[in-house]
Amino acid sequence: MIKMINYNLHKLPEGFIITSDEKPLIKGDKVYNPNISKEYTKVDLRKEGEDRYSKGYHEMTGVYLHVPTTNPIYEIERKVIAQQESEIDFNNLSEDDCKKIGWFDVEKRADNVVGDLPYGKWVKMGYIQGFKIPQKLLSDKMFTLEDLKDAFVEGHVRFTECGEFELEDKVGLYIQSLQNKSWTVELEMSYVHTDHVQGGFEYFPTLNNGKVKILKII
Repeated sequence: MIKMINYNLHKLPEGFIITSDEKPLIKGDKVYNPNISKEYTKVDLRKEGEDRYSKGYHEMTGVYLHVPTTNPIYEIERKVIAQQESEIDFNNLSEDDCKKIGWFDVEKRADNVVGDLPYGKWVKMGYIQGFKIPQKLLSDKMFTLEDLKDAFVEGHVRFTECGEFELEDKVGLYIQSLQNKSWTVELEMSYVHTDHVQGGFEYFPTLNNGKVKILKII
């Protein structure tokens, strides 16, 4: 029997990652936890007092290496199977899906702009580099204009339902939900022969030139 695994695309301030709900996790697996900030506190049990605590730093917000623990805050860890555009292929997505997740094919846009212009190679390079600057400046932008409109409407609705004393908590939870940019995705998959499971086959994301291909946003 083939075990079905769910995959999610997450948009972090530093870029995109794809995770799976594959279990069990093994010590050293790269995982994602939305409850963990980019800057966090590590504990060294070999030391005493304040010396036990030190600042750590993750390359991407909430992404770190798994360590087995019984602390419930880590129960929602998901295994990271790909990160950044160097490991994720978005090219099969529809235009609507691309807009939904906020991803743009910069190469394709550059080709459309450059066309047959003289010195097109250099114009294209300039276009791509110029496109990356506002992307970087907006990388920590948590809300879109549509999010703000939705939050305003949500606040009005909640106020009529529960009154002003409960309003702050209700709207606070709603705004927090907007910060979690995550989508269930369908990936291109392949069957791989193995002796470790019943039936002799396992189902894995296909790797093309080191990239996992997203087929669609579900």
